[in-house]
Amino acid sequence: MSCPPVVALTHKDTADVHWRIARPFARLAEAGVDAVIHRLRGDDLPAELIRDRVVVLPRVVVQDDDPAASVAYVTRIRALGALAVVFEIDDDELSPAAEERDDSLTGLTTTQREQRARSYQWVRNMVAAVDAVTVSTDPLAAVVRAYTAAPVYTVPNAIDVEWFRERLVTRVPWSDHLTIGWAGYRRPEADLEPMAVAWGRIARRYPDVHFVVAGYQPDCVYREVEDISRVHHVPWTPHLDEYPRMMQVDIGCLPLADTAFNACKSDIKGQEYGLAGAAIVSDSLLYRDLVHAGGYWCKQNDPIGWMAGLTMLLDSERERRTLAEMLRCTVEQDYSLSANLHRWADTYSEIAARVGVRA
Repeated sequence: MSCPPVVALTHKDTADVHWRIARPFARLAEAGVDAVIHRLRGDDLPAELIRDRVVVLPRVVVQDDDPAASVAYVTRIRALGALAVVFEIDDDELSPAAEERDDSLTGLTTTQREQRARSYQWVRNMVAAVDAVTVSTDPLAAVVRAYTAAPVYTVPNAIDVEWFRERLVTRVPWSDHLTIGWAGYRRPEADLEPMAVAWGRIARRYPDVHFVVAGYQPDCVYREVEDISRVHHVPWTPHLDEYPRMMQVDIGCLPLADTAFNACKSDIKGQEYGLAGAAIVSDSLLYRDLVHAGGYWCKQNDPIGWMAGLTMLLDSERERRTLAEMLRCTVEQDYSLSANLHRWADTYSEIAARVGVRA
């Protein structure tokens, strides 16, 4: 596989770094590419790793409002011999849509909102300073291009099938129940309310059905599902090896309101549910291809549509299992990291070539 030497400089192991950097770099290394990850400590920059490599910065920003500080940081990396400096981002963390989304979140303090607003400026500073930017979707690429003259490359998310499978378990705490699940970070109520209303109705109609909520615990779910003993609260874990089992439900829900912020997101949650053995229901065009493979579609902001999709899957075990198997096969064949690893290698090769260095 042709790819220049690459190094990713990271601050922490998060889910986005895991899928966008850690797993691709591990597979690139197995394919013979000189690909390494370095955990940053303070202001250190590993000169011996930077020299003659493409340097990737996954959401690594200079915490200074002055754009000159970001330029100086990137210039310092170049001076250490980097082939190119690349900023990596897989969510909209720089546009007015991101700030509008924050305005719709509950539970954020004034200090947190101010800090997030500053962080968006730091991201804008970085994308303007680097040689290239990589993102996970074309809509996000279009947003980023408004803030930089550097080329922006779309490298769609792909899932490390072998890694994920190895971490699924035979039994989870809810294995004895028919389960509907949702997983995600903090969301506006508008994203989740139609689904939550349907969950409440499902809970009343199907007394044996349980619900698995992984990560953020939205108030609307607990308002709608009266018997909270049937809601399995699964907190986010810092141990990524435990993450796949959170997705082991019978039906995975993928709700997203039609907003500019959500239009930039990727379909990785659908891939995860598919590999974990679930059929899916969604009201977002973001998941259209995965839904066509193994699930049901419902209209935006329509609890009745959610209810219909969930009911069809609950009422027919055969249909549910068939769709889940179709989705699993689709993810394995079309969305696997092994089938899409060349996208990372090709992108880093093109970036190096654009600044005068070829792999």
